Amino acid sequence: MSSQSTPPDPRRRSLWSIFTDPDAAAEFGRQAGRALRELRDALDPPAVSVEEFQAVQARVAALETEVATLRAEKETEREENEAFRTRIEAILQEGVARDQEILAALKQLAASPSPRNRAEMQVWRNLRGTLWDALRSILIVASWETVTALYQAWVQEELYPDAKDLVDHVLKPRLEQPSAPPTVAETPSELEIFEPAQPSDPTRWHALAPEMVYIPPGWFWMGSDKRRDPDAWEDETPLHQVFLNGYWIGRYPVTVAQFAAFVDETGYRTRAEERGYAYIWTGSTWRDVHGANWRHPRGPESDVRNKQEHPVTCVTWRDAQAYCDWLTRATGRRYRLPTEAEWEKAARGVDGRIYPWGNEKPTKVHCNFDMNVGDTTPVGSYPKGASPYGMLDAAGNVWEWTNSLFTGYPYDTTDGREDSHSEERRTVRGGSFYYLVGLVRCACRYRHIDPYFNVGLRVASPGSEDSDL
Repeated sequence: MSSQSTPPDPRRRSLWSIFTDPDAAAEFGRQAGRALRELRDALDPPAVSVEEFQAVQARVAALETEVATLRAEKETEREENEAFRTRIEAILQEGVARDQEILAALKQLAASPSPRNRAEMQVWRNLRGTLWDALRSILIVASWETVTALYQAWVQEELYPDAKDLVDHVLKPRLEQPSAPPTVAETPSELEIFEPAQPSDPTRWHALAPEMVYIPPGWFWMGSDKRRDPDAWEDETPLHQVFLNGYWIGRYPVTVAQFAAFVDETGYRTRAEERGYAYIWTGSTWRDVHGANWRHPRGPESDVRNKQEHPVTCVTWRDAQAYCDWLTRATGRRYRLPTEAEWEKAARGVDGRIYPWGNEKPTKVHCNFDMNVGDTTPVGSYPKGASPYGMLDAAGNVWEWTNSLFTGYPYDTTDGREDSHSEERRTVRGGSFYYLVGLVRCACRYRHIDPYFNVGLRVASPGSEDSDL
């Protein structure tokens, strides 16, 4: 009795083929993955579907593209144009809708705090961060008149209740201008006139040290008066008198070459290097980019080999403190970060002027701002932007760390704002190459913590003009 063999089923694969046939191994992997996902979903069903996330992600990406396009058109289509305002309003309204979708998804995920949902919440939070970067960018593009109209149209109606910090620091100050037209005098007659500031001869005490200028002791006008400066923010007020002892301050921000000397000698690793990323402008949005640090300020593909005289960036307040401590040890003279008051006096002199050169709004010959160049420039490239004491790069190029906590005015040199060792809420000054007119004023103040690709530092040193402390 003969037996007839059964033909092989082409849909079946032997176990051995999984190890010998790449196609079979790949198909087995796909089937196993599907089975595991089905089992996981049965035991722990997803609170929000992948399709929902991908749909919101696609809409956020489209919004990012629209923001980038609008920034590129800024020079040819001015802010006061009604069509420009309409487009910005549409983007912001779209942002509101997307944010509400993301918040709804987060709420749904939080209702069932399983390990899977907690992991997915982080993905949604990252997407929300991308959305907010785009919205911040478009608000920087808009003039304050446009921002005011938009605030009254929708923010004031609480359509975007989570925007409090953005509203407080960008929108509300523009709505609180006095009803009378602001006037700015070259030397305000109702302000007490102090001894006019005079530039000092630049001094360098050591080959490793930055060039310094001397700021003599005396009173100066600090802060802002909204009647004189229509771009003033609430946290800059009031305009008030402050007395400072004499001190020295860097003529320029610390350069890449100067910071590299510190790193080469000490092996110091910045915070961005330790954690693996810094917060940078990619050309279309702000985001954390892996591989960005002071050596690669625009991401891992960039470098500073041809930027030795540019200001160092992507450094935190603690990184700046470490540089000052090393410079003190290396030179035998005390170096530190300037206080907020020291920075402002050195930048504007004593007469309450708005910019280092006076009250005229900046142009491309005064400073590096508003993406006119699109990147940092070598320090000292704008001699027409010099302060009354001869300090350069005080407007634009990069934000600069101070040693002061970001606290309220009037400024008090004895209230402990410089005594804290906390990194939180430290003040930066000067604006940067990225920002518009309103953020490169001498009185403009902001706070940072993380390493940004447009934040650097400038050093100070105590003592009288002829001291050698």
